[in-house]
Amino acid sequence: MSKTVDRSVPAVKKRINLNPIRIYQNLPIRYKLMLVLNLLMISSLAVLTFLNYKNSESSLTKKSTQYTQDLLKMMEYRLKDYVVNLDLITLGLLPDNDVLLDVSELSDSLKIYEDAYLIENHMKKEIFPRDEIQSAAFITTNGSYFAVDKSNKTISIKQLMPYNGEIYKKVLAKARESKGSPVFYLDTMNGRAENLFLARMVYNIHDYREIGLITMLLGKDYLKTALEDMVNEDTENIIIFSPDNDIIVDKNEVTDAELTEKLARIDDNSGWFIDEGRHCIVSYLIMNDKPNWKIISTVSLDSLYKDIDSLRKKMVLSSLAIVVLLSTLSSLMTTDFTRPFKKLIRGMEKVQNGDHNVQIVLNRKDEIGYLGEAFNRMVKEMKNLTNWVYQEQLTRKDAEIKALQSQINPHFLFNTLDSINWMAHLNNVPEISEMVTSLSAIMEASIGRDDKLISFSEELNYIDNYAKILNKRYANRIQLIKEIEPEVLDIKIPRLLIQPLIENAIYHGLEKDKEVGIIIITAKIIDDKVMISVMDNGEGIGEKELKLINESLSLDNETYYKSLNTGKRKGIGLDNVNRRIKLFYGDEYGLTIESKKNMYTKVYFSIPLTPVTNPSEGGDQAV
Repeated sequence: MSKTVDRSVPAVKKRINLNPIRIYQNLPIRYKLMLVLNLLMISSLAVLTFLNYKNSESSLTKKSTQYTQDLLKMMEYRLKDYVVNLDLITLGLLPDNDVLLDVSELSDSLKIYEDAYLIENHMKKEIFPRDEIQSAAFITTNGSYFAVDKSNKTISIKQLMPYNGEIYKKVLAKARESKGSPVFYLDTMNGRAENLFLARMVYNIHDYREIGLITMLLGKDYLKTALEDMVNEDTENIIIFSPDNDIIVDKNEVTDAELTEKLARIDDNSGWFIDEGRHCIVSYLIMNDKPNWKIISTVSLDSLYKDIDSLRKKMVLSSLAIVVLLSTLSSLMTTDFTRPFKKLIRGMEKVQNGDHNVQIVLNRKDEIGYLGEAFNRMVKEMKNLTNWVYQEQLTRKDAEIKALQSQINPHFLFNTLDSINWMAHLNNVPEISEMVTSLSAIMEASIGRDDKLISFSEELNYIDNYAKILNKRYANRIQLIKEIEPEVLDIKIPRLLIQPLIENAIYHGLEKDKEVGIIIITAKIIDDKVMISVMDNGEGIGEKELKLINESLSLDNETYYKSLNTGKRKGIGLDNVNRRIKLFYGDEYGLTIESKKNMYTKVYFSIPLTPVTNPSEGGDQAV
């Protein structure tokens, strides 16, 4: 059972791997780009080639049919001339009216013979020079038959159309219908004209009485020859149909009933269509005047499209050459595009393996070059962050050790100070007792309770104790002025937030001055913030140094800690207060200093009026 399962699992995986979408997704980006570009090129060229071929085919077909229509129009004009000439011949085929009357009315055989000689000689003179006429005949109403044949090798007109025969009767009926106008008659077999006759009635010019029927047997080969010299080599066949769709002329003698049936359904006077069975274009035109014949021209599509087929082959070869060229260019382009990404991937792998000194050189100014520069900056930033985190961990560990050391026995210090205080009382030295009491209060603020926030009033108590110690040292030259709004006293602030500012004012501003030094502490509420300032009348700070200090104080915590390695730290007390404010309330808060040399220095800051929760242990340790 387990073996069967083991064999089926690879089969399933194989089917999954053969999924075209999955295969495409797993392809390297270089092959994806090449595949997409080649597909776009090939499909675009195929569509353009196809459209161009079709457009050329359509244009050639249109021009060919237009040319064929013009050709058929010329054939129509030639046939009209042919019909007009035949009409004129029939008018001049017989002698004057009196001779014809004698033939139709007299019974004298000698006179009839003489008139017959006269009539036949006159017809010979008219038809012998004419290639389009094969025979001619004049048949009177009383049955006299006068005929002339140009050749004795062919059947005579008298044999084809004997008096009172079937053909004679049909020709006579059509001639009578036309009332003196010439009329064509086709002797057909299986839809093809075996003989073509032109006939007209002859009337007495005096009383318009029928004298007889004049008819001519026309040569079909003449029509075929007369039209052949008008066609070009692409014309496959020329066909002339009668109004009854009988074939009069068929150049190749190949027209069948199917084409005849298609032409019989034509309603318009001119046009064209493609005969798929014969693979040709059929153009047609119906003569506007009698005899209303249909002139048909067929052009072979193979002959018509041979130039198109040659063009198609050239276009295919050109397209293949273009595909090869563009494929080469696309391969070069994709290689140029993907090579930098390979460098980036190798760089990422090195960074992943712990090498933070990787720098990629792409020598490009495009988006990929920008990506490489961004990668280099990222690696450098990662290196700095790693070093910073490592340094922070060392600092945190060192701080924890020092904190543990400071907590070994804090009561020892307080007990010692308490002993000094009792000795001062016993020896009646109140100044020492007072200073020791103040120092104990300050030390309690530094290492005593775990509370991170105290009330503003408690902070002021620490400041008062600190001021007592300082005034003992400086012989009461320090004057402390407090301008505090009552509402501020209960507000919670970080422990020892203001005392370092007092210390900074004394040691950097008032210590060298022998006059009374004034320190003014101000605290008031403005809108939703508490504004706190410490100002002294000391020696002040120069503009250049003041600018550098304010720039350092404006740094956010992350930038500040990165700059610790530069060794340019000044004013540890100010930095301590400034960093604690930012840790407690955010980087938008912090200290700002105003100062004028030999006049004053003012350190001020604001904190939100809304109480804050205690920061994390990490923040407290940073303080």
